[in-house]
Amino acid sequence: MNLEIEAKIAVPSLRPVSNRLKRIGAQFLKRVRETDTYLKDKKGRLLKRGCGLRLRQQTGPEGRMAYLTFKGPKQKTQYKTRFESETQISDFKAALRIFQELGFQTAIVVQKTRWIWKLGHCLICLDDLPALGYFVEVEGPTPKQIEKTLQKLQLENMPSITKGYAKLTADALSRKLSK
Repeated sequence: MNLEIEAKIAVPSLRPVSNRLKRIGAQFLKRVRETDTYLKDKKGRLLKRGCGLRLRQQTGPEGRMAYLTFKGPKQKTQYKTRFESETQISDFKAALRIFQELGFQTAIVVQKTRWIWKLGHCLICLDDLPALGYFVEVEGPTPKQIEKTLQKLQLENMPSITKGYAKLTADALSRKLSK
């Protein structure tokens, strides 16, 4: 398992961040569309432990790819930090069916378009989620590296969001239904 350390920042627009990335010499890697299907078990054990299980379909320059990801409980740190284990799978539908047969159900589906950049030791993802808005994720090997990257992007004073997109989407749907 790898330790995932990331800062997630809500922004009003991705264009200024994209322009800044170009100006400071970041490397654009690719644009992808992702559909993330988050799974839950009937007794809610994953959620009670603060864990997540995700099946991702990704369409980009390499074609259609699929991934299975387990995310461990969040650690109490400045940025969203948790253990993550991910593997590529060859058949999204078959994997989903297997989990359904094991008693898992779809909890929520999150769709986004993502522009992936690299700057130094950090990956920067510019995310457009139709249901939520625009976000910048900076993932790096250490909080210090993330901090330096946020400074270069002039986002160091923006609040970092520790909730994942699944929780943000669920909260937004809940607010919408309660109106």
